[in-house]
Amino acid sequence: MEKNIERHRMIKAELRRRGLTLAGIAEDLGKKPTSISGCCLGRFYSQAIQEEVSRRIERSHTDLFNERYDEKGAAIPQTR
Repeated sequence: MEKNIERHRMIKAELRRRGLTLAGIAEDLGKKPTSISGCCLGRFYSQAIQEEVSRRIERSHTDLFNERYDEKGAAIPQTR
């Protein structure tokens, strides 16, 4: 899976602008910070993380993580 460093930077900048962090989201979700970062980078897929990160920066998860959704907004199954 290809890393999306630009999206990761944008998410971090948007969170910072709102006084939030990836670590704070991780704590709220009961996850490790590396899990949040890894999902934002595109290393793995997590519907819950995608939705929470998107909600925090007031963006649609289907827009923010567009490579993971088809044109109808349905999640594309992850393949290994």
